[in-house]
Amino acid sequence: MTWHSIIKGKACEILTQFYNIGKHHSDTENQSEAQMLIRGAVFLRDGVDAEGSTNNMAHPALAALITYFFYAPLSLSITFPEVFSCKVLKVALCLCATLDEYTQTGTHQDRPFEYIGYSRVFTNFLDMQHQLDLVPKHASKMKALHITWVTSGG
Repeated sequence: MTWHSIIKGKACEILTQFYNIGKHHSDTENQSEAQMLIRGAVFLRDGVDAEGSTNNMAHPALAALITYFFYAPLSLSITFPEVFSCKVLKVALCLCATLDEYTQTGTHQDRPFEYIGYSRVFTNFLDMQHQLDLVPKHASKMKALHITWVTSGG
């Protein structure tokens, strides 16, 4: 068992808890929901703040997977520290890859979580994070999210 398969398994579980997707929905509903969530990385956002700015990288599903994966007492990041130089983005990528498994037919179709299939998506996430880091307001919101994730995990 690899860290890829472990995090993908948890991502599958989290998807059905936080999004309108999974076995309790029709294939058409799953397909539509997955496509909507992936388009523009909606699955990573959690509304807007009081000033109308998007809460990027703040969706509760992402927070749940990050907390489980990085900050729980038996987290995989402790076992594989060399793998996680871009921690949050790898978790976001896993959520995207798991959602992507619903986009073709609406039925969950497990696909390998491998570099060849998702390197371009990961590069886009790196670019998105860089853009967020350039805006002081979004950079400070991201720092606050990291603090929340760390303090809620263990």
